Amino acid sequence: MQLVSVIIAIYNTESYLHKCIDSVINQTYKNLEIILVDDGSTDNSSTICDEYARKDTRIKCFHQENQGLALSRKLGITQSHGDYILTVDSDDWIEPTMVEKMLFSAIDNNFDVVWCDVMLHTQEQQLIHHVKFDNNPKEMLKAIYRGKVMGWFWNKLIHKSLLEDLIAYKESMFEDVFFSTQLLLKSPKMGYIAEPLYNYNRTNSESLTFRENVLITGMPNIRHCYEHLVYKHCLDEFKASFSQLIIRVKIELLANHRYREAQSVFPFANSNIKNYPISFPYSIVYWLGLNWGLFGRIILRMYLYLRRLSGRHKQR
Repeated sequence: MQLVSVIIAIYNTESYLHKCIDSVINQTYKNLEIILVDDGSTDNSSTICDEYARKDTRIKCFHQENQGLALSRKLGITQSHGDYILTVDSDDWIEPTMVEKMLFSAIDNNFDVVWCDVMLHTQEQQLIHHVKFDNNPKEMLKAIYRGKVMGWFWNKLIHKSLLEDLIAYKESMFEDVFFSTQLLLKSPKMGYIAEPLYNYNRTNSESLTFRENVLITGMPNIRHCYEHLVYKHCLDEFKASFSQLIIRVKIELLANHRYREAQSVFPFANSNIKNYPISFPYSIVYWLGLNWGLFGRIILRMYLYLRRLSGRHKQR
């Protein structure tokens, strides 16, 4: 039987951790190695991890000073012995048949990577996120850069051989997109299960995705994506789609009055209006703001001021 390593990186999620770990322990497929990486938690998460490790011999627990999600996953991958890897965020949970269905799909079809749909849980509703799947890895990476496909790492079962040289950095946000860049540029054979086997918890108000401006905070990992594309000599192939990601970052920078930074970061993305992932005439306004000097900046500032003013009226 194939061994599957399930890696759970943990930081201060004591309220969700039991549900997460229990969902892995109770998988219908039992040949699991469960790796808990406690990333310097200051709540009761560390104690919970140790308690589970004492109860189930499949569980291995590692404690480290806070290094961030990416390096925690990297540690888990380094310590794993499975033929396949699955990562789970510690405030999420998975369906009982997730490992079984994805593993058998991988084995039966000789897939290196198997994707699945995701159930999004918010305060208001539950919603299935259907992956817009294409079995061409490069097309999927382009779709991630364009924002058409989420770059999540945890809705994939991945053959370990693809992750042994995975590069990780401490920076938070967009680490999944950087991981996906490395993975998909290896041109793995991929499959897809059209079922929401992963449950993404969007009710955790302490999550970084709630507390941070994702695009701006994610800039270091976006730079790592760019550097990896250059290293792999394929930047030209991805330049248009990557530019759409960069323009979204620039729009956030402009909304935060960081005009000089917006103009200077990855300037190659500024010139081609086709790469602006927003509708006309707003694309023209941003294009002018980034390319027409003082005149363009004045037009953009007027637009942003009117947008903020309109937002305040709507709130009333």
